[in-house]
Amino acid sequence: MSLGGILHIIGLGFGLAILYLLGSIFYNLFLHPLRKFPGPFWMRATRDTYCYKLVFGTLPFEILDLHNYYGDVVRIAPDELAFSDREAWKEIMGHRIKDNKRPTFEKYERFYRPNGGPTDIANSSGTEHQVLRRLLSNGFSDRSLREQEPIVKRYVDLLLQRLHENSERPVDIISWYNYTTFDVIGDLAFGEPFGCLDNSDYHPWVRIIFEMARFGTVNQTAGYFPLLRSVLTSILSTKAGITEPQLLKNCGALIVGGSETTATLLSGVTYLLLKTPEALRKLTAEVRSSFKTEDEINFTSVNKLTYMLACLEEAFRMYPPIAGGLPRQIPKGGSEVSGRFIPEDTVVAIHQWAMYHNAKHFKDPFTYHPERFLGDPKFGSDHKDVLQPFHVGPRNCLGRNLAYVEMRVILARIIWNFDLSLAEQSQD
Repeated sequence: MSLGGILHIIGLGFGLAILYLLGSIFYNLFLHPLRKFPGPFWMRATRDTYCYKLVFGTLPFEILDLHNYYGDVVRIAPDELAFSDREAWKEIMGHRIKDNKRPTFEKYERFYRPNGGPTDIANSSGTEHQVLRRLLSNGFSDRSLREQEPIVKRYVDLLLQRLHENSERPVDIISWYNYTTFDVIGDLAFGEPFGCLDNSDYHPWVRIIFEMARFGTVNQTAGYFPLLRSVLTSILSTKAGITEPQLLKNCGALIVGGSETTATLLSGVTYLLLKTPEALRKLTAEVRSSFKTEDEINFTSVNKLTYMLACLEEAFRMYPPIAGGLPRQIPKGGSEVSGRFIPEDTVVAIHQWAMYHNAKHFKDPFTYHPERFLGDPKFGSDHKDVLQPFHVGPRNCLGRNLAYVEMRVILARIIWNFDLSLAEQSQD
């Protein structure tokens, strides 16, 4: 074939691609079932804008701006709606009657499993999720928590020992929180820690987890593009199954879910307290006046620290460990969400950071006020029921009870042992 013929084919292919793109944009804007829902032009026209903002970490902040401008329901991609009203939590994530009128919203496959592979407790749906949850739930029961307390205490003791050894100089508390939570979940899941606290450093496998978490966002965007999805699938190919592959997948899900998110919340509440001296003073007074010795601080006794519980709740609101949305898909025939009919196959989600910083739900939303969770009449108009950091319904976070007691004990013992201050390089 001559050079001219090759160039002609290339030009024809390029022209067809442009024609397809323009046709898709026209369809998404004027013919799509979601065409009547408001949203920015380019987000309604193509998924590219959504993916760009997701990869670069600006999506949660953009979603808040969009809700403030367009209202409770915003079209953030050709086939996706973001919700920010109170009723949406239960409508999208909660228990639903399994009949033709109110079918269950299943997890959006392209987001949770963009490249296929074995399922785990985080990405499975329906009966499969019920089976996995039933198998894993015994490990998170009240009885199991009581049995796990000595294990957690061992690593909190080691954390405090290491912090005392380094107390004469600034420390990166984020890393130390991660060392602790990874060692705890490593022992609980595998019977031995990762050795992060012993070595004062991340285990190589833990570093891989952090790198994979960064890659995960790119991987999720691949689910929206068939060609990219097929390439990544070939690179990350793995046989689906319910035996060893699924077991390994669930181990990974438990480690990430039981460590990094808890450490993130502890880092957030520590920073917020250090930036709010009056809140830190009140918390310090409460912790140090509630116990005679440090040994009295345990899984049960921390529940009487009402101000500390409020500090943690407000930290969940300000810095939710999962800032974005965990999308669901509208089933066949469509369904109602918050009084609006939503067509079938639509992706729907609640973006937590945007929801919790919406002035419609919380007064003075960008300021840390633990008092809003202590009955202060100043915050009487707050919609506290929208704060659902562990989500709601049958697929809420399985490890929420472990996370709660772990962060409460760690924070209480940190406050008991140290007079904290923010390093100069962390002021901004």
